[in-house]
Amino acid sequence: AEHRSEGCADAVRSTLEEVKELIAEASSVKEAVADANMCLDTLPEYITTLKTYSDDLMMAIAFSFADYDMEAYPLSEELGLYKACQVFQDDSTGPMDKVANFFRLMEGDIE
Repeated sequence: AEHRSEGCADAVRSTLEEVKELIAEASSVKEAVADANMCLDTLPEYITTLKTYSDDLMMAIAFSFADYDMEAYPLSEELGLYKACQVFQDDSTGPMDKVANFFRLMEGDIE
């Protein structure tokens, strides 16, 4: 990712650190999910604590980046990895919006 979009790794890392803090500060899982513009109806039943939600969210993002990385050759700005980096490097949005936009990007790649 760093080869195609310099600063990507730092942008992702700092965003996810901020997101973890925001989730930890939420009053409930429901509030944390809403803050990330995610649908509460799709949340697995086993996610009942903020820690579980945070851990699973981080894992889903990590797995998704790994998938994008495996598909990133030859390097191109048309690939999901580059687009994902751009989502996290967008200084005009907050950390929770970046996560929501990342998952929207993934939905577009699936469709």
